[in-house]
Amino acid sequence: MGGPMMGGMPGMGGPMGENYGAVDFFSGGFIGATNDYNDPYAYAYDHYDDAPSVVIQEGSAIAYSDPTTNVMILSDTGNTITFNTTSFVSNGTLTGGAGADNITMNGSGVSGSINLGGGSDTLQLPNGGSSQLTISNVEYVNGGTGSDILLFTGTGATSINGSQGADSFTLPATAGAAYTFKYTALNTVGDIVNGFVSGTDKFVFNRSVFLGDGVDSNGVLDAALLEGANLMASNTAGRYWVRDTVTHDLYYDANAEVAGGSIKVADLNATVATGDIFFV
Repeated sequence: MGGPMMGGMPGMGGPMGENYGAVDFFSGGFIGATNDYNDPYAYAYDHYDDAPSVVIQEGSAIAYSDPTTNVMILSDTGNTITFNTTSFVSNGTLTGGAGADNITMNGSGVSGSINLGGGSDTLQLPNGGSSQLTISNVEYVNGGTGSDILLFTGTGATSINGSQGADSFTLPATAGAAYTFKYTALNTVGDIVNGFVSGTDKFVFNRSVFLGDGVDSNGVLDAALLEGANLMASNTAGRYWVRDTVTHDLYYDANAEVAGGSIKVADLNATVATGDIFFV
């Protein structure tokens, strides 16, 4: 492995334990527990005036990075990394290796491309603003509180945990890709989902918050509880889910036929069926 970040860096090359390191990406320096690295931009962690751009909690850290083009490639052994400034990958690229990477973004919204490669990877988006990203090979995506715009590419299974903010998701028309949207609270729904494929993709709701699995409690929306066509609210007692067959939008109506209480769960461009809605 080569590049401007490599060569004689303290704390690199294996599990870092308590002796974690940090990287000041824009200056090209490594910040470690000691200051014996002869880069003029490297400082001892406890002597650095500002919070580091990247804190590496675990793993073999960074194989290569280039601050001039905003490109970072992670090592293959799996990494747990916190980005304390989302400008770190602003309009740039973050690429994972073969291991399981756990990436946390803090600060404001982030833009760019993230491909975490092999392994079971997790990405936590920042809560301080809206993000605009192209994402591939990330198995678990936790949304931020902003209105994120996420374009997914590639194949494989991806689980997306909804959060506050009206997010927009575009899914790929790729064989082998499957997406699960998970919602645990009423204030996390209301997203745009383009490219949903009935029978492959699915919605999963917390049954302690959302009604609709009361007939047999088998984890799948009961067909009798899905209201009919071209509606935005339920007109029938006991039917809490409404599918607008013209716009394809999906609504949840906790009050059933009583006025009020209907909220849009997803703005879809394809039809969702009862077998695409689950409860846990």
